[in-house]
Amino acid sequence: MRKTTLMILFLNIFINVCIGQLNTKPLFIGEQFELYSKYNNRNYKISVCLPQNYEKDTTRYSCLYLFYGEDAKFFIASGIATALSDATWQIPRLIIVGVTNMQWFYDLTPIPVKGLENKSGGGKEFLSFVTEDLLKTIDNSYRTNGHKIFMGHSLAGLLGVQAFVENPNYFNDYILISPSIAERADYIADAFKQKIINSNGLKNKFYFSVGSEESRIMKGALWVQEGLEAKKHENLKWKFEMHQGHNHSTVVPISLMNGLLFILGK
Repeated sequence: MRKTTLMILFLNIFINVCIGQLNTKPLFIGEQFELYSKYNNRNYKISVCLPQNYEKDTTRYSCLYLFYGEDAKFFIASGIATALSDATWQIPRLIIVGVTNMQWFYDLTPIPVKGLENKSGGGKEFLSFVTEDLLKTIDNSYRTNGHKIFMGHSLAGLLGVQAFVENPNYFNDYILISPSIAERADYIADAFKQKIINSNGLKNKFYFSVGSEESRIMKGALWVQEGLEAKKHENLKWKFEMHQGHNHSTVVPISLMNGLLFILGK
């Protein structure tokens, strides 16, 4: 027993000495703060990934807003966006912002879903928080240039359509990945189409996609396409892709990459 204890102590000392010899430094990918929403009385975690050398220059940056999920998903999406700018130099550097503790079903559905009335229907309040509090906080706290890109997956794609219907100028461009519209809020498809028809001089870019293995989502994407085709706008650009062999989860990385290239690619 005594020998075992000594051996463990020796190993701990050896490991600590070895670690102590390494010239380590913290590795950061961003920062996080909480922002209170008066619209639904909740605190939201806001994650921000800043461009390399942000503190050393005076550049103003476009912002990519991720409505994708928890911290782990924010890291993945930020890595893809950063790789496109810093590794392959195909897009400009971005400020990347994510809300990482959304109540996924409640915050992203504009009206209550039948049978789930207590767990849905908070989309209008959440969108008010985004447009009135989050966007303004980011613009006031960081060097932004006014260009805002919305990225939403699944039900957050529904939030993107809702944002456009309410005001096309909330965001300049949209990346809607597997937008979950058909089963949750089919009424919004016609509202989107009417917004396209009744608006003039739209200048947005839309990239939207689905995986070939998610047939339930396909109807929503086709409604987005139908809406965009309803009226010709000279400066309204869009692209739809179906990614073969991809499902509701695996379609996200390739769609985010292609969406950013479509919107920002040189």
